[in-house]
Amino acid sequence: MTSILQPKFSLLFLLFFLIASCKKESDEGSVNTPSPSSDLWGQNVTVSISGRVLDQNSDPVAGAQVNAGSSSTATDAMGVFRLTGVSAFKNLAYVKVEKTGYFPGSRSFIPGTNTDLVEIKLIPKNIAGTASATIGGAIIAQGVSVTLQPNSIVQSDNTPYTGSVNVALAFIDPSSTDFVQEMPGNLIGVQNNQAQGLTSYGMVAAELTSGSGQKLQLAQGQTAEVRFPIPTAQQSSAPATIDLWSFDEVNGYWKHEGQATRNGAEYIAQVSHFSFWNCDRPWSFVVLDGLVKDANNQPVQGATVTLSGSNVGSASDITSTLGAFGGYVPANTALTISVFIDCGGSTTLVYTGNIGPFTTNTTLSPVSINPQNITTVTGTVVDCNNVPLANSYVVANGQVAFAPTGQFSLITCGNSVDIIPYGTSPWVAGTSQTLQLSGSSINAGNLQACNSGGGSGTVTDIDGNTYNTVVIGTQEWMAENLKVSKYRNGDNIVTGLSDAAWNTTTSGAFSIYDNDVANNAIYGKLYNWYAVADPRELCPVGWHVPSDTEWTTLENYLGGDFVAGGKMKAVSTLWVSPNTGATNSSGFTGLPGGFRNNGGTYVNIGSLGYWWSSTQSSSTYAWFRVLYYNLGYVGRNGFPNRYGFSVRCVRD
Repeated sequence: MTSILQPKFSLLFLLFFLIASCKKESDEGSVNTPSPSSDLWGQNVTVSISGRVLDQNSDPVAGAQVNAGSSSTATDAMGVFRLTGVSAFKNLAYVKVEKTGYFPGSRSFIPGTNTDLVEIKLIPKNIAGTASATIGGAIIAQGVSVTLQPNSIVQSDNTPYTGSVNVALAFIDPSSTDFVQEMPGNLIGVQNNQAQGLTSYGMVAAELTSGSGQKLQLAQGQTAEVRFPIPTAQQSSAPATIDLWSFDEVNGYWKHEGQATRNGAEYIAQVSHFSFWNCDRPWSFVVLDGLVKDANNQPVQGATVTLSGSNVGSASDITSTLGAFGGYVPANTALTISVFIDCGGSTTLVYTGNIGPFTTNTTLSPVSINPQNITTVTGTVVDCNNVPLANSYVVANGQVAFAPTGQFSLITCGNSVDIIPYGTSPWVAGTSQTLQLSGSSINAGNLQACNSGGGSGTVTDIDGNTYNTVVIGTQEWMAENLKVSKYRNGDNIVTGLSDAAWNTTTSGAFSIYDNDVANNAIYGKLYNWYAVADPRELCPVGWHVPSDTEWTTLENYLGGDFVAGGKMKAVSTLWVSPNTGATNSSGFTGLPGGFRNNGGTYVNIGSLGYWWSSTQSSSTYAWFRVLYYNLGYVGRNGFPNRYGFSVRCVRD
């Protein structure tokens, strides 16, 4: 299990929100209570966001889709992501994470002048029960009750729905140690075009779907009853009525939508749609920020700063790559500030002090820590040529420390630390090293995240051809085109077909461009789609021809089809000039192998490269991808199954 250097500690039960994950390095001026409408969050800014996506067991979630502004990416095998050039507001940035089988996760924060760090835990989207849309009924799970009225459900096009309704439910407990990581956005709400801080007394995630998985909603004018359990420690302070808020998943903040009424140990509310719902008391806030530094006046990344106060509870923030923390805190409230570090799962308190109360936005003096038996580990992540690897990171005893320039610094304790370096463009893991700790600091030197083949290993086909492979995001791809002449079971693939025979066959076959064996060595073979679909299989054991969806996953990880092509093309004179946008930063190493059309003619070597997917677009056509000599774009289209294209394999 791993984290972004974030300890496990008990939050007090009346949670206020310290919004953000790495804030300003200096005061950017007064941030007044937001004014209505478009001025609510300040002017537009551009930010960078790095982070980690975990499940409820604190294990990494790979392949999650991460979106912020118009930027998107996918988490790598360690659950790590990085977004640059993200459009945000001065006082609010928002990142959203989606993964099949989970409720959406998200984080809202005040962006800083350096890279912001976030940690998000995804909540499993488990079906709590099923009700009839025409009859209605109550579904109960985790102390939450949802009661649907008869004939109150509609489909996405607002037409009435009459089938079975699957109800997924989760209670997000403000007394949980994981509350900050699990809750959507953060506890900042908008009422009458004014922003307010919130103290949560219970939060519910709910989603309605049909038997086929189609999302459903309440019809206009209809409501459902939701009952929220009040955590035991909050029952003595829970008011008789409390404001009700729903989460705006587009903009990243809570919206006021009425009130809930207390009935014993629960709140009862009527809701008009299904999303995340929250029972909260609002409060006025000020902006607080600061820095954490070590004894050598160097910034401390990944420390957890906790602020707590009487009757308002506590909340935490993770210090940024430059040691910054901050966010919205209650005004006119005395607070205690504590700094924790994580020593591979155990939490160590390294600083505590009293601050406040504050009536205006405040930048604190730097917090200096000089704890005993703590070691600062520094070093540099480098590539195969020992050049510092930008936007890399290390995992040390299960903790993640980011290295935007290749250089990293982390604080740990104990007698030793196991540390692994990772590169992100393409994703590649280095070798684990064990460092013996002594004294207050140690330099790990250069840690290579490198593979001599430009990828992460090799794979060999049944003919004995060995291919370099590359990890790109959450997928491992062959970095060369397939050359195999046999199916996985050893049967020969048909070849040597005339143009006429190539045009009429409905069986698997391959050819070599212009029947020139030199082209086979460089570009591999051209297979018709019948060979791709043959149950005897083309790819080595443990590998397969990628589906259309898997190609899309690759494109999305590389920034989308408009820019992914350049990142996939080899920087090579085999491409006709100008080879627009080619960087091969992904390590895919795409070459212009051309194709054989359904009439048997060989076309476009040097100009275009084509690769099959395993997915048909119709009964006689299948999806493929194409790279162009004059575009940085990845093309997607469906062509007849009789065409001969290159093939790449992806690991199962």
